[in-house]
Amino acid sequence: MPCTRDVVTDGLRSRNLLKNGDFEDGLDHVTESIMQGDYRFDVLKGAQAYHGKKCAAITVVERGWARLVLTATGLDTTKKYAIYCACKTEGGAEMGNLWYVPGGRPAEFFTLGDTHGEWYRVVFRNIEIYQDALGVYLTLQYTPTKGRVLWDDVIVVPEE
Repeated sequence: MPCTRDVVTDGLRSRNLLKNGDFEDGLDHVTESIMQGDYRFDVLKGAQAYHGKKCAAITVVERGWARLVLTATGLDTTKKYAIYCACKTEGGAEMGNLWYVPGGRPAEFFTLGDTHGEWYRVVFRNIEIYQDALGVYLTLQYTPTKGRVLWDDVIVVPEE
């Protein structure tokens, strides 16, 4: 959904189980990895951010696969969880990809379409885990030969 009608409140943000899901501490607590090709990881400041003062970006240098990984740990396996994430594509990148890995289960993979330079919110709900962690993989994969994907306001919370 477009972020003009965002479902995230400051109360929801305050319960975020991810360290630095807003990238305000740069890429602290975030794992950067290039699986194939060549990419640049940046923290963008000011008006480029969706919420707060900073956001993360993955920019294509040479087509392949790159990712930023955030992990929430110490989760209660009797609860279900939700992931909220703001995403924006620019400069010819026509999609971003979000994977989530619920502890003890296989990865779930989702392709997010072209946002035409606007921020969009993606939400995943009712995520069951079998161990105490949930990994969120923010990726740019294969198809884009140019451009970048921006990520911000990544939130993991228990469902209520």
